[in-house]
Amino acid sequence: MERLRQRARTALRGPGMAPPAARLARVSRAVTFSACHRLHSKSLSNEENRKLFGKCNNPNGHGHNYKVIVTVRGEIDPVSGMVINLTDLKEYMQEAIMEPLDHKNLDKDVPYFAEVVRYCKSLLMFRHGSSLILEHKKHQHSCQEELGG
Repeated sequence: MERLRQRARTALRGPGMAPPAARLARVSRAVTFSACHRLHSKSLSNEENRKLFGKCNNPNGHGHNYKVIVTVRGEIDPVSGMVINLTDLKEYMQEAIMEPLDHKNLDKDVPYFAEVVRYCKSLLMFRHGSSLILEHKKHQHSCQEELGG
């Protein structure tokens, strides 16, 4: 993954080349994945969990289709005309989002969620340390947060 980050940072920029005037742009790419989970808090009794989470507390879990939009913001490279090579972004998203989350049981297959109640904000916080805007939309609800610097 570090190799992809490095390639994205230095894509086609020659040594000592700096744009005469920095032009900024944003590039976005979306992926969708399916995953299941169970809403259940270990700090509550089974009855309290059933009352709070309803059918989402089903012991067998329930599934969702998620859409993640990754937006990369940065200077346009004067040589390549790109903020990031879209192939690099696609590979990064495959490794950082699709491989660990797609068609997984978030409770059992993803160690990050072992002690975390799955909800919109906790899904946002599952990330790999990049400056990304991740957005999760379910029905009419939306969570968006700028991550990193």
